[in-house]
Order: sequence, then structure tokens, then C-alpha cells
Amino acid sequence: MKGETPAGEKYRALDPALLDWVAATASYGFLTAYHRFVAPLPLAEQNRFLRDSAAIGREFGARRTSQSVADFMAMLDELEPRFEPHPIIFEFLDIIESGKAAPSIPRFLHRAVARAAVSLLPDHLRERLQLGRRYDLGRVDRLALRLAGRLADRHKDLSSPPCQAAVRLGLPADFLYRSQAEQARLLAAAAR
Repeated sequence: MKGETPAGEKYRALDPALLDWVAATASYGFLTAYHRFVAPLPLAEQNRFLRDSAAIGREFGARRTSQSVADFMAMLDELEPRFEPHPIIFEFLDIIESGKAAPSIPRFLHRAVARAAVSLLPDHLRERLQLGRRYDLGRVDRLALRLAGRLADRHKDLSSPPCQAAVRLGLPADFLYRSQAEQARLLAAAAR
């Protein structure tokens, strides 16, 4: 995939800088959404998540991955002059709002999810991209997202890769859903 931005800048999907940006925004987006809508995380945990997810970014071709929230913000500041409003942004948000991208998400959450994605952006960047009031996250949206996030966080999919990995390590499939004290006990027992 390749093309040209409205400002005339040529791009191609496999450009290393774009791969770096995609990896960085995916990690930061998942992290920030969890932090805001499921459970607040201390900065040290946020930074650890970004460091740990760097390996995934490298698997997808990223060469520069964010090692901390500060690293991500520095990358954002560096790339911001290249950001511009583009119809594809609104096409993407329309797809999210329609539910076509995630049909398993309850219908009443589709618009809230699109608004939540926009809410993760700094205000000045939202303005630069012309993501106006239509994408403001309302109080009902926040409550619905927090409720859905907390319910999803407690959902145990024992066939998921993390649960399967726990079993391969000789741990119960629901290891990740247990308290930290219980996890420590199980790890100590497995080490014997």
C-alpha cells in the first residue's frame, strides 16, 4: 500500500517510520484505554507494559519502540508536524461507530468506542486533525465504557493464548485471573 497525503507527502505502508508509529500507537492506545476505562495503573506499570510490548512491535517490523510513556510522547511531538486531517480518519471512525470492525461488541457501545479512541488524543492534536465536538466523550459514554471494560476484564476465556501459555507452564489456565498473592504461591510451588 502506498499513496500521497493531501499535503503531497508520499508514503508507503512498509516505511520504517510508519511501522514504528503503528506499533507505538497500538501499545499506547491499548494501555491508555485500559488505564482510563478499566483500572488506573501507576506510571511504573504503564512504562513496564510499553517495554514488554516492544517485542511485539519488533515482530511487526518496528525498529523504534516506546520504552515509556515519555518515549511515546516524545515520538508524538516529533511526528506531529506530519499529522493532517484526512477523509480516511473519518472513514475509520465511521467503521468503528457502525460496529463492522467489532461485531461482538454490544451495539450500544459502538459510538462510545469511537469517541473513546478520539479521547485518547491530546486536545491540541484533536484540533489539528479536526476531530470536533461530534467525538466528545459524554458522561453516559464513560460510564458504559467503564462498566464494559470492567466486565471484559473479568471475563475468563480459557482457550485464549495467555491461558494456554499458563497451562504449558504447568499453571492453572485461570492463573492470570487470580490474585497476586495466589499467583506468587503458584509460581513458588511450580519452581520446586
